[in-house]
Order: sequence, then C-alpha cells, then structure tokens
Amino acid sequence: MNNFKALFTSILLFLAINSSYAQDAEFSAFEGTLNYKVVYKGPASENLRTNEANDQLQIHMKDGDYIINLKGGRYPKTFMYVNDKDIEYSINMSEKKAFVYSAHTDMNRETHKSTKGKAPIAQYTGKTAEVNGVMCDVYRMKKEEDYFTFFVSDQYIVDLSFFEGKKRAKPFFLVNGLDGRIPLKTIRKTQNLTVVTTVSKITPRTFSAEQFELPEDFEVSKRDYRQ
Repeated sequence: MNNFKALFTSILLFLAINSSYAQDAEFSAFEGTLNYKVVYKGPASENLRTNEANDQLQIHMKDGDYIINLKGGRYPKTFMYVNDKDIEYSINMSEKKAFVYSAHTDMNRETHKSTKGKAPIAQYTGKTAEVNGVMCDVYRMKKEEDYFTFFVSDQYIVDLSFFEGKKRAKPFFLVNGLDGRIPLKTIRKTQNLTVVTTVSKITPRTFSAEQFELPEDFEVSKRDYRQ
C-alpha cells in the first residue's frame, strides 16, 4: 500500500524534467494560489477511487518557492520546496515533522531525462482552448510511454531564473518548451489511466517570505516509505 501511495503521488506531483530554461525579458511572474480538480479515467481509475485517491491539488507560489497540497482523498499530503536550499520537504504538520529527499528511498522523484538520455520537449500544437475562462495554447509531449497535453497562458508564468541549476524542483512549468508558463490544465495518458488536472480557481496574492520557510521547531529527517 505504501508503494502504491508513493507511485500515485508521483502521478500528481508535476514531474521533474531537466530543462534548458528560456524566457522573454518582459513578463510578470505569478504570485498566489492555484486550485485544481483531478479526474481519473481508464481501467486503473476504479482502483484509485476505491482507495480514495486525492482529487484536489493546491499550489501556493512565490518567486522560486512553492507549497503543494494534495487533498480530497484518504491520504492528504503537503510538500514544500525551498528554492535557496534546493530542497523539497514532505510535511507532517500535526507531528511537526519534515522529510527530505533521499536518493535511496524517495519514490516520488522522476529522473531528469528519459531512459534514452534525452529530455523531452513540449511542442506547440497550433491549437488553443479555453480553461476556466482563460484562453490557452495547447502543447503536447511524450515521455517514454506517457503522453502529456498542457494548456498554458502567458498570463500565468514564473521567473525561471530562480530555477537555474536546481535539481529538486518538480512542477510542470519547468518542462522544456513551456518557457515557465504554468499549466492550467494537464492531461497525462498512460496505457490504463488518464489523469486530468484542471484549474478551478486562480487567486493572485502577495505572500511573505516567512510563509515558505520550515518552522524551527520541526524535526527533519530522510523520507522513509517503509513506515
């Protein structure tokens, strides 16, 4: 069951793919909160529903820092990425514990490149589509046996300079070809499962830097999925 939870979280947690970042000089980086709804389709989706998989995703963003909350399921999870340390923590608020990436036990982290040694690139399809009232450009990408469709808009973008040289950051806005634009909708298709993650609410807001710092009284250790 623990292996299943870790594997499923990797499906939702916006894939880490190594990118050669490129971005126009003029843009306004997004700061605020995005809420998403998650829908599962295909033969494997019934098993996920039986196990009460997370069906909501929330991400708070400021500069190069972010907090991701997986909600609406049996096992809610919180992840915090601290940019200046290039560390992603898995947070247990009730027990005041934080778990950091371990090369031996972390089953969430995707490889930076495909098994063929090349980082996949999202390609513009020439199509547009509306997502929750926002007109988006549609991009597609294949990573090994998975197919991705991204719906992005120039209205919602991050400053990629914060992520140059970083290896632990995972969000899909780091995918080659998207140029830092935040996907408002992502469709991930595998052989037996399709996961559709669609933005339901966008809230621009100003955060304080302290909101993206780990509290001093938290106990920090390596992640261990055997527990």
